[in-house]
Amino acid sequence: MNLELARYVVPGRLAEELGFAFYLSFFATDLPILPGKILGPMTTAEGTEHFRVLAGMEKKIIGRTVFELLDLSRLLPNLDLLLPVFAAGRLEQYHLFELGSFLDADERLAASEQALPLHPGALDANTALQRLLRERTGADYGTLKAGDEAERLRGELALLERELKKKIAGYEEEILAETGLAMVFPWPRELALSRDEAIRISSCSLLTMEQKEDVWLLGYAPGPELTDLTARREVLSAELEEMMAGILAAINRELQRFYSDFADYYRRRCRRAWQYLLLSVKIDRGFSWPVFTETPGGSFLQAYIPAMQARKKERCIPLDLDLAGGANVLFGAHMSGKTTVLKTLYFVLSLIRVGLPVPAALAMLNYPEHVALMLKSSGNMQRDLSAFGEEVAFFTGEIPDGAWLLADELFLSTDPVNGAILSEIFIKAFAAREMVFLCTTHYPAVLDINGISLSRMLDCELPERGDRADLPTLLEKMPYRLEKIVGDEEKEKIKHNTGPLEVALLFALPSEIKQKIREALDCNAKEKNGSHSAG
Repeated sequence: MNLELARYVVPGRLAEELGFAFYLSFFATDLPILPGKILGPMTTAEGTEHFRVLAGMEKKIIGRTVFELLDLSRLLPNLDLLLPVFAAGRLEQYHLFELGSFLDADERLAASEQALPLHPGALDANTALQRLLRERTGADYGTLKAGDEAERLRGELALLERELKKKIAGYEEEILAETGLAMVFPWPRELALSRDEAIRISSCSLLTMEQKEDVWLLGYAPGPELTDLTARREVLSAELEEMMAGILAAINRELQRFYSDFADYYRRRCRRAWQYLLLSVKIDRGFSWPVFTETPGGSFLQAYIPAMQARKKERCIPLDLDLAGGANVLFGAHMSGKTTVLKTLYFVLSLIRVGLPVPAALAMLNYPEHVALMLKSSGNMQRDLSAFGEEVAFFTGEIPDGAWLLADELFLSTDPVNGAILSEIFIKAFAAREMVFLCTTHYPAVLDINGISLSRMLDCELPERGDRADLPTLLEKMPYRLEKIVGDEEKEKIKHNTGPLEVALLFALPSEIKQKIREALDCNAKEKNGSHSAG
């Protein structure tokens, strides 16, 4: 089973960075009926129905039954190439073998699907088709059952083959005795011969010789008895072939009435095999099905990117996130994990769009039919866009109701004054929409916008001032968790956040720069204390 995402679902570089291939490898298995699948996004109606069916199936499955059903599904042969031939009424004998093998394997599988019958109405038709194949073929569907005349021809051909074998062996021995050449009748042979060898071999009446440039082509001159036996075999073979073709044509005519129902059943069986695979991966990996709401917004518990978890192991912190309909803004220092929040959410939303189980304990949200992610960019030379131009272009497409729009470092691509103004305009506009907008920002003016949901990334515990730290150590200390911002006091803390200055002091910077940073921290503290005293 080779599973891929359609190219337009996730941009190539982002798909590689987020490890979509690693996640899709969980579905790699030997499943002949479903050798490959390319997943594209589903509509809201398609996606909600898809997950509703899967959740309903899981409720009816006991223990590890789904793994047993998947194992039985592996025994089903692939009939993708057979079905068009079936439709045209041109099935060959080996097609009948494949069709019969499928029906036998499907019969065993259907018997184990008591709680999840695939298509009860088709079972009688499948049984009738299976019965007809058994009547017209041998026990293993490998041979056609023919009438007395065909059996007579087969018997005569078998006797003729035995006699021919003896005659040919004798003929080849005579050639070997006269010329010293090991020939295999009736295939000619090319040899490079000296003049004396050519003269010697030409004296043998059992062979023909024809010179072609620097080689000789040796053919055969069998006697009348061998010639007659060979001709007789050709006549009988053609007669039997014509007779068997007639029998096969008659079988095809009888099978035609089954085609439409069987083709529909086969498509259902392919879809069911895919559902069993989805269920088995979901259960085996501890994933979940998304739960859908009518109104925009979402709640996610313990969501993660499997490739990141495999790389970071216990240092991978799952994401807990609540998003309201409208605008959501996430604050936090650099390196605190804001971009990772966006990427993790985008990863989960992308999986849901194509119908895959979610690496999370809970994903409750409106169906994400439209999802877009904007990350920090240095521009796009191919489109002749600056970083700012590319950011503005991101918002120019149609944004339908129910959409999920994720933007990293909103309007940090321009100057701080205009960036703050644009951020406020866009955030207010999205706050009034029936959609989910989530952006990260550093603009403190955004904190004063009414009617939006505010969150911040938790800060790490910093070493004492004067101590040193390296980047890996700081990253390990980052909690990678977020909390809601409620009340004016919390907003003021963010406005006066000096975390980045404190972090900078931990590095081996020039002494004059560190001194200026300390002065800025002291000044900030005085201003903060002064505002508290005035209050």
